[in-house]
Amino acid sequence: MSGTIHKTKTYNGLGQAGMASIIVTMIMMIVITLIVVGFATVTRRNSREALDRQLSTQAYYAAETGVNQAANIIYNDPAALPGDFKSNAHYGIDCTEFMNNVTPKLTGVISSSDNVAYTCLTASPISQNIVENLPLGGTGIYPINLSGPAMLKFSWQLTGSVTGSAPADASKCPGGSSGSSFPPVNTWTGECPYGMLRIDIFDGSNPGGSSAAVAQDLTQHTATLYLMPGASNGLVAGPPSAYSANAFKPTVGQAIIGRVKCDSSSQTCTATVAAPGSSSSGSFSSGYYVRISDIYESLGNVVISNTGSNVTFNGAQYTIDATGRAQDEVQRIQVRIPPNFPSPFDAINAISSGSPVCKRFNITPVTNGGTGTADPGLNNLTSGTAPLCDS
Repeated sequence: MSGTIHKTKTYNGLGQAGMASIIVTMIMMIVITLIVVGFATVTRRNSREALDRQLSTQAYYAAETGVNQAANIIYNDPAALPGDFKSNAHYGIDCTEFMNNVTPKLTGVISSSDNVAYTCLTASPISQNIVENLPLGGTGIYPINLSGPAMLKFSWQLTGSVTGSAPADASKCPGGSSGSSFPPVNTWTGECPYGMLRIDIFDGSNPGGSSAAVAQDLTQHTATLYLMPGASNGLVAGPPSAYSANAFKPTVGQAIIGRVKCDSSSQTCTATVAAPGSSSSGSFSSGYYVRISDIYESLGNVVISNTGSNVTFNGAQYTIDATGRAQDEVQRIQVRIPPNFPSPFDAINAISSGSPVCKRFNITPVTNGGTGTADPGLNNLTSGTAPLCDS
């Protein structure tokens, strides 16, 4: 007997399911790996940023230490300065010239173990310009000693804010287009984003024939300028000779009012001023002193430069520049300090107020052998009995 045997194979799909599980597992492992790698990268980046901030702070403090050490020598230990410090411009250029020539030498090392130091320190009374950050109510006084003949240029910045389509347009300032105006503070600040610059120039080259200028000499040898921001340059009040060839030419013993063009794009006002009583060239010589102050608004950084070619100022300010390093981070600081230690008595006024102030003077008559009686009404602040203060 013969027959045929048939074998049947049955597939239950378990092989395909196993392959799918492997693929899913591999995808999950890749995703988890990417998450871990990403988290580790973020963590390392955050750690590095934190370290960089710490090193950057250390580098800044190192540079600040260099500035303070240079200022301390200039103010408190001038005998430690090199003999040619006030005439040699290299102390303000070469990174190590100042450090190597003061007594004792400055190494700049703050912490050798942490690799923190200031690596460059320059200091010099010779500079291309004078820079003063003038706050509202502030003033600055500078001796003017130029290395060559030149007029002075004054520039200041927009610091206020007004609403409108052209908030930097100086023509909207009171008196900015025509006339002159010294309105109340609230009126000015509501219409003009720029401050007014006052300049007092004292000609000390010939102080009335005396060795030291007295009060009368100060009055007779001082010229005052009020420079109003506006749309163009020109003279507002004063003799016609006080403005010509795009320069203000004040006269000692007088005050003039000028209008200065303020550029809306750079938001800066700039004026050229000649020396009072100078020759036709208008150049400043040694012996002048300049005092600047603001009216209505802070002037921001006031820059006094000159019209000469490579003409420098000497002794108006000390420029100190320091670079600090902490490992691979560096920070640089540049400061300007006055030639003398800052004094609290450098204010332009004994008392200043932004609002009206009642000023009353009571002169008491004196009789022979005794004192008189003051008017009781003048000492009574009650409204109606103090007529000089009633509005």
